[in-house]
Amino acid sequence: MWVVVYNMWVVVYNMWVVVYNMWVAVYNMWVVVYNMWVVVYNMWVVVYNMWVVVYNMWVVVYNMWVVVYNMWVVVYNMWVVVYSIWVVVYNMWR
Repeated sequence: MWVVVYNMWVVVYNMWVVVYNMWVAVYNMWVVVYNMWVVVYNMWVVVYNMWVVVYNMWVVVYNMWVVVYNMWVVVYNMWVVVYSIWVVVYNMWR
């Protein structure tokens, strides 16, 4: 009788071990899927950061172009002022 009870306990214990191992397998699969998601997310973050770097470089180049354009406008306006003064002086001396 004792052997029967012991064998039943062994069967129940082995069933528990099987269920536990199945749970561990499912958990490990979840960990693998989660890690794959983390890898994909990190790749997305890298691509996004590269895009941000490229965009910021474009903004820097654009701002440099705006500075150069504004310098050209200043030089042009100075030329217009000098020319206008010259015209006024020329007309006064005529």
